[in-house]
Amino acid sequence: MEDRLIGKKFGVLTVEAECEPISGVRMFMCTCACGNKVKVSFSVLLRTKSISCGCLKIKHGIMYSKKPALSNIIKNEFSVKSDPLRKLKRLYLYIKHRCYNKKCDSYRYYGAMGVTMCEEWLKSKAAFVEFCLSHGYEEGLQIDRIDTSKGYSPENCRFVTAYENLNNRRNSKWWVVNGKKYDSLQAASIGSGMSKCKITYRCNQGKNSFNTIPKYPGE
Repeated sequence: MEDRLIGKKFGVLTVEAECEPISGVRMFMCTCACGNKVKVSFSVLLRTKSISCGCLKIKHGIMYSKKPALSNIIKNEFSVKSDPLRKLKRLYLYIKHRCYNKKCDSYRYYGAMGVTMCEEWLKSKAAFVEFCLSHGYEEGLQIDRIDTSKGYSPENCRFVTAYENLNNRRNSKWWVVNGKKYDSLQAASIGSGMSKCKITYRCNQGKNSFNTIPKYPGE
């Protein structure tokens, strides 16, 4: 996982390497935009509490530096968007909302159907982020539950493409065209040489050798 953090920016700190842990706490050597080097723990980076080596200060809600050379860096580079883990943090909150917030639009498909988040992740956002970074998370991939009848946990989650995720939903189905089974309408169209509209029409009409079969019967 540490390799995925190397080169990432947190505020005006750039992660260079992982250091020896201190009292069991994972530490990373970071280089500040001013040139100083500082050791920062993973949990502190995760919460974006350390944004510089100490050369940046906040006064009356305004960030400033006593070093004039940093003024443009602060203006151009530092923002909430400078946190490379922001998407994983947002994903973490989104999963919690869909599992526990009854006002969430997706709750009826998740929390209302018994889908939950494991205790380890509920208690620690850092544990969730560490799992993602060490289990294949990359820009553009989506988190997917291997068994759609179970919740979000290290044993039941993986990262897949949007196409793979689409084909592993509760309402996913096999498309049977001329007696051959395909895992998606797109695959059926490519494999049979027929248009999606024609395949859908024939399956809906119950034509011979055309049919759809639920991937997860009874759900």
